[in-house]
Amino acid sequence: MRLIKESGKKPSEIYNHAEVDRQIFSRIKQNRDYQPSKDTVISFAFALKLDLPTTKKLLETAGYALSTAVRRDVIISCFIEHKRFNLMELNETLFKYGKSVLLKRK
Repeated sequence: MRLIKESGKKPSEIYNHAEVDRQIFSRIKQNRDYQPSKDTVISFAFALKLDLPTTKKLLETAGYALSTAVRRDVIISCFIEHKRFNLMELNETLFKYGKSVLLKRK
């Protein structure tokens, strides 16, 4: 929540850009014990245009990590390192390499 506040954007702008459902966002906001999925955390990192160290810290806080041994994580890391924060482009690249795409809002 601190990162969203620091972004200067409305929370709805961030969760919509992250393609995260409002109900999921409410759970994250209201329930400190709620653990969002790794993909949800990554989607928020993209929406907030976080650098790689900040993204790794956010993932760590949620109990996850980006691994250099997992091709999908390497692709995600490369997108972040090169400031390519387009989720559609990321999903197309993941699909091209036969990796699962980030979860899409239903």
